[in-house]
Amino acid sequence: MKKTGAKGIDYLVCKTYQYAGEEYCTRKRSIRFDALEDIVLAVIQAQIGLVANLQAIVGEINERPEINRQSLRINQLLENCQREFSKTEQVLDSSYYDWKNGDISKEQYLRVRTEAEKKLEQLRSTLRRLSAEQIQAAKGIKANNEYFQRFLKYQNIKELDRLMLLDLIDKIYINEDKTIEVDFHHVGEHLRVLDFIEENSSKQLKKTLGKIK
Repeated sequence: MKKTGAKGIDYLVCKTYQYAGEEYCTRKRSIRFDALEDIVLAVIQAQIGLVANLQAIVGEINERPEINRQSLRINQLLENCQREFSKTEQVLDSSYYDWKNGDISKEQYLRVRTEAEKKLEQLRSTLRRLSAEQIQAAKGIKANNEYFQRFLKYQNIKELDRLMLLDLIDKIYINEDKTIEVDFHHVGEHLRVLDFIEENSSKQLKKTLGKIK
């Protein structure tokens, strides 16, 4: 929450500290509002610069005669999820036979079934999402991709804008040591761009990408 100090300086103060006290959050999480603005602006500018570099790399890749549109990351996640799905189904089936054979009680079986069915539903949701990402990945990435445009329209920003913050940022964390962490929206699109570049890049560029993920 925003609070004005004795000298008229605005601070951002943790609501938990304000209402619950130091037992739950310390005063260290407060920060001058203008300092926070400067840090967030610098982080956004750096992210925009990164996106501009990624766009240039994608443009170069798309000029090649052959392009790899496979995402090994998504393929591996799909394999792992499918394997976990099959394992959970086996647990569910085995628990049923264990109950029928008298090895476990009905209550134990019902508990296992409830947990297994809940997990299966979560895995189905994950499989649907990954399958959709796989289809998107197969289409490749264009230099005019919406993800690039969303960031690059703010390329020349000099100060923060409320609409820009809502458009780009999900959460901002203020840590005890006053460091700031910024979570951006569109993480899935960012990973898809990195996948595309990684599958079409030299070993040297992959090392560089590994440092900026």
